[in-house]
Parts: sequence; C-alpha cells; structure tokens
Amino acid sequence: AYMRHFCGVHAGATFLVAGEERLTFAEVLAHGEAVARALAARGIGKGDRVGIAMRNSPAWIALYMGVVMAGGVATLLNGWWQSHE
Repeated sequence: AYMRHFCGVHAGATFLVAGEERLTFAEVLAHGEAVARALAARGIGKGDRVGIAMRNSPAWIALYMGVVMAGGVATLLNGWWQSHE
C-alpha cells in the first residue's frame, strides 16, 4: 500500500534514470503491479521466496517492487555468479 501511495503522490515525477531511459513513478508502479499480478497468477504469495538474479536496471527495481507487492520475499542473487558457485 505504501508503494502505491508514494508512487501515486509523485506519479508524474521522474523516478528512474538509466542512460537515455527515463521512467516516472507511475510507470514503474504499473510495471511492478504487472509483475505482482503475474506472480500471484502463478501461486506466489505471502512469504514465498522469489530469486532475482540480474544486473541493476529499472527492470530490476520494478521486479523487486512486484515481488514485494505480491507478498513474496525478494531473494537477491549475485548476477555475476558463475555456474560452479
């Protein structure tokens, strides 16, 4: 609820900048909510762990937000790990 409120209050303001990519609070919230819906449709809910192994990017932040909004626990994995690790 806090993410929805905060992003709603600042909806039109720039939230993320990555090179030429610029996303507003409203856009990132929409992506996060889409992730949350997709996870919920696959049975992910409160307390379920969801691994995230990717580079830092706006998509990473939206994914993290979606996991939390779905009630999951974002389990952060080092995207640079090698297969033997």
